[in-house]
Amino acid sequence: MMSRTLILFLFLQTCVFAAQAQRFNVGLVGGIAGAQVDGDQMDGYNKPGPIFGLLSEQRFSSRFSSQFEMLYIQKGAKSKPDSTGVRPFYRLRLNYLEIPVLVKYQFGNKYQYILEGGLSYAQLLSYREEVDYQAYTNGQFHKSDFSLNLGMAYALTDQLLFRVRYDYSFLPIRNNTFVSRVGRRAFFGYGQFNNVLQFTLCYYLHSIKPTLL
Repeated sequence: MMSRTLILFLFLQTCVFAAQAQRFNVGLVGGIAGAQVDGDQMDGYNKPGPIFGLLSEQRFSSRFSSQFEMLYIQKGAKSKPDSTGVRPFYRLRLNYLEIPVLVKYQFGNKYQYILEGGLSYAQLLSYREEVDYQAYTNGQFHKSDFSLNLGMAYALTDQLLFRVRYDYSFLPIRNNTFVSRVGRRAFFGYGQFNNVLQFTLCYYLHSIKPTLL
């Protein structure tokens, strides 16, 4: 609890400083995630979840900048029963406090396009796993999640972005605990991995169009 409070305090201090500095910008993020968990034998981004939070951007040049974010995001997985009755209803909700750190490249004749990439750390706040609408647990989830983030955005106005981001764990969120060895190997481990598509709107306090630095 103390660590989350300290992180929030430092981020708010950064936002206050950013709002007063020429090369800094701050803003709000909100949207929806389409999530699945690789390694659980279910396919499709069938689990919707909310995303909201704060961001702070520092510009280095007319094209390059860095961005630090603090987000609440709900990841997980969902599967409906199949027609044979063999596969039951399944739902997993993973509630995270996620902190992405990104490098951004802005281009276009009006600097309206943005490419971004970076890493994120997420702390698991809580989770709920259900089978046939009943609470169920098949092994504990790790408290920390480390992810690779890649995305692109389009400037709808000088202060509003529409963004699509791909977020994938490079360490397992849960070790393989299944007798049938359900799971997969990715990057540095074998088990289950968050696989998320994010669709968000980002509103900035100041214009996102670069000025001469």
